[in-house]
Amino acid sequence: FAESLRPIPCNVVYPAGVKQPSEIEGTVSWVTSIEDLFDRKEIVLSDGRMMQPGDYVIPPYQRKYTWSYANVSQLCRDLLRSYEEGKRTYHLGTVILHRQLSAFFVVDGQQRLTTISYLIGRGIFKKELSLWKDKITDSDIRQISAALEEYKDNKECILEQLKRSTLVVIAVSDINEAFQLFSTQNGRGRPLTPSNLLKAYHLHELLKDFDGEKDAKRFDRIWEENSAEKIQDGQLLSQVMGEHLYRLRCWSRGEFPKEQFSNAKIDEFKGITLIERNDKGVPVQNMMKLRQQACRADDYYYRSSEDEMDPLVTIDQPVVNGVDFFKYMDSYAEAYRILFGSKENKDMEEFKSFYNEHCLYDHSGRRGDTYARHIFESLCLYCYDRFGSKGLDACMRYLYRCAYYERSVKLRCYYSTCGAMFAIQAVRAMTACMTLADVKDRLHALNGDVLDLYRKNNEFAGKRIPDGIEIVRSVYEN
Repeated sequence: FAESLRPIPCNVVYPAGVKQPSEIEGTVSWVTSIEDLFDRKEIVLSDGRMMQPGDYVIPPYQRKYTWSYANVSQLCRDLLRSYEEGKRTYHLGTVILHRQLSAFFVVDGQQRLTTISYLIGRGIFKKELSLWKDKITDSDIRQISAALEEYKDNKECILEQLKRSTLVVIAVSDINEAFQLFSTQNGRGRPLTPSNLLKAYHLHELLKDFDGEKDAKRFDRIWEENSAEKIQDGQLLSQVMGEHLYRLRCWSRGEFPKEQFSNAKIDEFKGITLIERNDKGVPVQNMMKLRQQACRADDYYYRSSEDEMDPLVTIDQPVVNGVDFFKYMDSYAEAYRILFGSKENKDMEEFKSFYNEHCLYDHSGRRGDTYARHIFESLCLYCYDRFGSKGLDACMRYLYRCAYYERSVKLRCYYSTCGAMFAIQAVRAMTACMTLADVKDRLHALNGDVLDLYRKNNEFAGKRIPDGIEIVRSVYEN
């Protein structure tokens, strides 16, 4: 990221004792009023030193503006209440900045600073230095104005209180420390999701490369499109990452996660940065390097296989930061569309018919049924990745019995146990095979164990079988 920025010209003559941001070492902090921040007053650091303010920039790894009308209205309401209670100021929280040359890149606080800029009608961000200028839309601006207009009789009081409100500012020179703080901070609006954090991390890594800016724009657009796409379980990207890729990567190591994917688990999707390998002595497998070179040399390889998958990615591959990570995520978002979404694919008709009948039956939206369906989807994604649509047609019933075992015999099905009996064994069976004939043999043998337990462990004996479960059990009976 640092290499992608040119030094910012600065012809200002500073007063004695007042330093530029680039001259201050380490982490610094200060308290500022909104008025002083926007007036670019000299900064008095917590240790008494003086510093000239830098140019405030929204970096490209930041998400777009996400505050809703309700968020802005709540801010106005809090400011008005503070004013009416006679409080001299109102505290707006903490802003985290990354100091680079003579600029401040906003790591946490973008949403608040953007909102404040439009409320008081003054810009703070150096637009010509921001790599992207489309973080906020005309619709966003209109809703900010509408929220303030809601308090039109008290507008001046709100703005007066806002200008004298305070922020605690933390500025760090080490980008890694900035991201550690970014990962633990939540702004006043929507909390940061694993998707937000991983996008920021990998855009930062991507921008270290020669073509970083161009690639960043391309993959930010793809990431946002995948994030915005809705599927039956919510957002496409969050589903693919949190329910399937995360779980499959754990299974491939012989681990069965008993808790759902969260911010605490995002290191699963952080890997190595190849351009740093010579400096830091990072060992790189030959296949990883070949994959990266092929992808960079010719985008024809990107999603060009018979089954519309990128032939140079695998679910359990080591994570390569930057471009490779974004291609990895987009490849499996596309695979999910093909397998479980509305995308047409004539080779998937038999599988989709089976999926619709045996996974989307009446009452399949119950929590336990949903857990089982997600396990099945994960196993199918892995099978499709290794053996394509033909392999999936041949193996889907075997995988279904492994995924739905708990649902077929138990009255209650839990996230922490659903799939625990056979999912890892199914993944290992597929991993160990090189041909479709081999994987059919191994899964057939595994299914023998599944069916033996199915006949022995039936909690429904003498009880009413829940609606829909007879469809599940039919796959075990035939």
